Amino acid sequence: MRKYITLPISIVMASIVFGAFFYATQLNKQQSIEKQQRLELEENNRIEQTKIEQNEVVVREERKIKEAKENCIVDAHERYVQEGQRACFELGYTQEDFDNMKCKLPLAELKRLEEKQAKEQEFCLKAYEP
Repeated sequence: MRKYITLPISIVMASIVFGAFFYATQLNKQQSIEKQQRLELEENNRIEQTKIEQNEVVVREERKIKEAKENCIVDAHERYVQEGQRACFELGYTQEDFDNMKCKLPLAELKRLEEKQAKEQEFCLKAYEP
């Protein structure tokens, strides 16, 4: 009778050992998959953060270029006004005349100042192209 009991007990024990081994293997696989997914998610987050930072750098650089271009154009206009003012004073006009736009420059001088301003502003547009 004992002979008949050992075979089923051996099968049950072998099944338990095999089941435990299979469970441990599956658990290890699941943990490995979860770890891989976590690492991929972290890598994707890092890549996304890098893209955001790079985009911010590009935006800041574009803003600096735009600001520099605008400043260059404003400076060209301010030089135009200052040179026009100086030319008016040389012709005997006063600050009040200049402020009230009563200064009448000769056409040649006015064209020279306007051409100079246009060239300077054109330079600004070319120099600060994106």
